[in-house]
Amino acid sequence: MRAALAALAVAGLVGADAPTIVPWTGIGSIRLGMNRVAVDASYGRPSATERIHLQAGTRYWRRTVLDATYAVPHGTIVVRYVDGVARAATTTSPRYRTPTGIRVGLVTPRTTRWRGFIFLDCTRAWYLERGSTVIQLFLDRDPVVQRSRPRITAIQFGASDALLPCF
Repeated sequence: MRAALAALAVAGLVGADAPTIVPWTGIGSIRLGMNRVAVDASYGRPSATERIHLQAGTRYWRRTVLDATYAVPHGTIVVRYVDGVARAATTTSPRYRTPTGIRVGLVTPRTTRWRGFIFLDCTRAWYLERGSTVIQLFLDRDPVVQRSRPRITAIQFGASDALLPCF
């Protein structure tokens, strides 16, 4: 056990990754605007990468857009890089939470509005815009149609030009 903890400490994963979401600028050690080298230094090499092609006519449509998936306790963090700079982040891990307690696994009410968020049918998520930042709380079911209350399955936020919800 000590050897495993020592290896994680050397890799920068122990102590550096706080279980917090800084609304709506960072998850753990990742902050929007960081470059990929800095994120990889904290989380290691991503377990998967996928090149994304954004729609023609959007701000980043001819840019290099890459989703990198990092394994974290109880889930993942996916960072969307545009030209090597973090523009969005998504987590499926209940480990990370906002100061007000929003986290993956949280049960939300059966309504179309909650804590300033509105429900978007096109993404099946609670949605909020803060300036040029989009926040989406993805749900396991529609809060209005289903009889049981929905749970948050993923938390995503970042530049609206990089996420393009309901485009």
